[in-house]
Amino acid sequence: MSESVTSLYASEHPEIKSPDDAVKCLFKKPNHFQRHKIKDNLFDQEITQEDLEIAVKYGRFSQRPSDLFLKVCFSFT
Repeated sequence: MSESVTSLYASEHPEIKSPDDAVKCLFKKPNHFQRHKIKDNLFDQEITQEDLEIAVKYGRFSQRPSDLFLKVCFSFT
């Protein structure tokens, strides 16, 4: 079973004094160097409208996401 903020806070761990401490423990901040990598990938790739339509077709979206969202998704591939 994965730990939740509530269960970690309720565990009375000495370093967890508030729900905010539990959140910080469970959800570490991403490395700042990744932001530049993602930005560089986003602008270095040539993503066509056809690529975006394929992503929409095979993605599991309840509605069509924005082109920007799809381009960011491509930057992680």
